[in-house]
Amino acid sequence: MKRLYFAKYGYMIMSVLFCLTGLAYMFLPDLSMFVLCIAGGLCLLAYGAIKLVGYLSPDLYCLAFQYDMASAILLMITGVLVIFCNTRLQGIVTPGLGLLVLFDSVLTIQMAKDAAKFGIRSWVLLLVAAIITALMGVLLIVNPFESTRIRHVLTGMTVVLEGIMKYCVVLCTVKFPQDGKGRVRREEETVL
Repeated sequence: MKRLYFAKYGYMIMSVLFCLTGLAYMFLPDLSMFVLCIAGGLCLLAYGAIKLVGYLSPDLYCLAFQYDMASAILLMITGVLVIFCNTRLQGIVTPGLGLLVLFDSVLTIQMAKDAAKFGIRSWVLLLVAAIITALMGVLLIVNPFESTRIRHVLTGMTVVLEGIMKYCVVLCTVKFPQDGKGRVRREEETVL
């Protein structure tokens, strides 16, 4: 149960960090690429670790964390690459971020479909958030804007939307196992 608490609240913290990072990127465009790459790489590593813990957690619905082992490995490898190859990756950081966001959004679209089967009423919220975030990821990959300022705003908005989408995923799909009286079961009672 401790792993599930760690994963749930870790996801929430990372979601808030994504939102704050996106806002900082939009409103502080003069940050150095080196600092952004190191901070981004560390965030990807931390997010990958949280996803791995989530995958190993006893979630009641098993929706939020069902694809997290593959996502965790991808995020951690990407985080290491961004940290150690930061200046060489400068030209592909934005499209790479778009690809990661698109990948995560597509998995969330599938999760929304599964949530509908479980009877979770907020599956529509997940679907809408995932589609909007996926479209923003595609825009980052295609990069149709010449203006650096517009690209900064687009990238920041995409990171904010990714944070909002992940927050919605956790709120809508992560449930703690309960006993017959509606209480959350203690860890030793939870079947893993």
